[in-house]
Amino acid sequence: MLCQKVDDSTRTLDLPLQIQTLAGLSFDPVLAMTTFAWRAKAAVRRLRRDGAIDVVLGFNHSIEQDVYRLGAGTHAAYLQRAGQTSRTPWLDRAALAMEQVRFRPEHFSRLIAPSAEVKQELMRHYPVPGERIDVVPNGVDLERFVPRPEQRADLRAELGLPAEGRVAVFVGQELQRKGFEAAASACGRAGVPLLYVGQARRPADLPPHVRWLGERADVPQVLCAADVLLLPSYYDPFGGVVLEAYACGLPAVATRRVGATELAVGTGLEELLIEDPNDGSAIDAALARALEGGPEVYGASAREIARARSLQAFGRDLVRSLLRAAHCDAAHLAKDPENSGR
Repeated sequence: MLCQKVDDSTRTLDLPLQIQTLAGLSFDPVLAMTTFAWRAKAAVRRLRRDGAIDVVLGFNHSIEQDVYRLGAGTHAAYLQRAGQTSRTPWLDRAALAMEQVRFRPEHFSRLIAPSAEVKQELMRHYPVPGERIDVVPNGVDLERFVPRPEQRADLRAELGLPAEGRVAVFVGQELQRKGFEAAASACGRAGVPLLYVGQARRPADLPPHVRWLGERADVPQVLCAADVLLLPSYYDPFGGVVLEAYACGLPAVATRRVGATELAVGTGLEELLIEDPNDGSAIDAALARALEGGPEVYGASAREIARARSLQAFGRDLVRSLLRAAHCDAAHLAKDPENSGR
């Protein structure tokens, strides 16, 4: 594994990982991104020359690999869909330039998109053939994110919430892109409290109905203390918190710009999806339906969606893409599907 920095996230993984850090010029974000990309490229070419690797899986700022996973979508679509003037034009230019290199057909075997919308945006902005793009939605930890109806009163008491009454929750770091202002406004009009969970800086003019919880390690518990997730994002390639909410039996009012909402199409939860994050009346109507039904009405369907996207399912789908890139016969996956998903 080649990375720019190491944290504690790999300690719980029972995997034979060999981690190599490629130090970049971290004092400047543009230089940090570009130096890592070129050093990773050199390292990959060296490993290929030595015959030490079979398939290279790239993320984030890598520019040379066999398979690249677009967990954050494309920067080109982000700038277009967010509809905002960037405060970091040089960083945007560098990111776009790297995408133009990364998505040249000769620079990859396969691409992995977390949603069908990301696949479409990729083909809109770059000359990438659709048959070389696999759509692999993220997975969710079904043991960590579970409904907790029997703990609901205790969870609310810990958060200082009344035992009765509807509560909405918003989880996200980038307030503007995730539509926090629209969410807070909708909850104000509906007369329900909104819990905020995330690392964003607390706004100075926070409305009184918003409870700012900040960063927390007990996100599953906070979700289970609420009745609906609200996420009117402007751009969200997947939006894992939607799938996490579903796993907790929680309905989600979200824009169709959130990739995870594709999993709700054809179910009762689709009626809670909105097209335009600027359409306050549509948000209000969907929020009203979600608050009226709550987990009692939507919980079973939400949980069923989540069960279909377990971490094991995600692992199996990812392995299939890697095997395609390596020109291997994927038929042997059926012999031991559990092992293939690890």
